[in-house]
Amino acid sequence: MVTGTKMQIHMFYIYIGPLDVPFKSYEFKDKSPHSLTADRVGASGKVGFSGDLSVKSTSAIVRPDGMAITVRINGHDSKLENVFQIIPINSTSVTIYADKGILSGASGFYSNVSMDQSVISFSGQPVRLMLKNSFGNQTSEITASNVEILLSKADVLIREPQIDSIGTMFIK
Repeated sequence: MVTGTKMQIHMFYIYIGPLDVPFKSYEFKDKSPHSLTADRVGASGKVGFSGDLSVKSTSAIVRPDGMAITVRINGHDSKLENVFQIIPINSTSVTIYADKGILSGASGFYSNVSMDQSVISFSGQPVRLMLKNSFGNQTSEITASNVEILLSKADVLIREPQIDSIGTMFIK
């Protein structure tokens, strides 16, 4: 990465010469669904899942769609109210289990997933989560070896999700 003034960048360019790197766009050999999945290429506006859904990632920001959530810390349940956002500070992996979900929209490495009846499991050594309240004026922190969040509905901003679904999938 080159940073600095225009003159420094210009001098860098003169030093290394013009870059002749052929950047080709992806060429579709045929547009059948089988060829797209075989080449691991695909695009859609919205994907819906119903059945047994598992989503794995290294990071996820959770926005519960309800006022009360259940937090399971090392096997013990607690009810928390007015939680607006759950942000991992330290977590090695996030796994979400749900009955159904909708993957819609992405920005950079992150995708937006809306889920019903979900259990979100954070693991790490230790897991540290920051919880923001719905008024925006207070935060709490949870530190444990294993934390599960039980939600009836949630919107999740998730990094490079790996999605496994046994059931029905709708692509729009």
